[in-house]
Amino acid sequence: MDDKAVSTALNYVLLLGITVLLMGGLSVAAGDLLETQHEGAVNAELDVIGERIVADLQTADRLTRADGTAETVLVRSSPPETISGGHYSVRIVHVGGETRLILESASADVTTETTVPTTTPVAETGLIGGPLEIRYDDENGELVIADG
Repeated sequence: MDDKAVSTALNYVLLLGITVLLMGGLSVAAGDLLETQHEGAVNAELDVIGERIVADLQTADRLTRADGTAETVLVRSSPPETISGGHYSVRIVHVGGETRLILESASADVTTETTVPTTTPVAETGLIGGPLEIRYDDENGELVIADG
């Protein structure tokens, strides 16, 4: 009779052990899925913000070339301050003769890079995401991005 009591207790312990292992595996899998979805959302948001900033730079470029007094050129860009709950950085760099806009998330390991096709040079800069102003710097003959 004692064997039956041990068998029931052993079955209970094994059932609990298997349940804990399955729940742990599901938790890890769900965490990875959520992280992947978060990175995908951040990437999509950075792509949209990058397209908006490039479009605003192109607008400033056209105004600079069309306006007889380029010193009056000012384009306000209003991308959000945060994306998916975190901040991001905005950088303009020159690589191999091209101007590139680099957006990098602080909350996820996501970076996007877009070529900026303008005739007017764009000054290299680095800012935290949020409202921006794009001005023409008459002294240096380039577009400058600053906090707005």
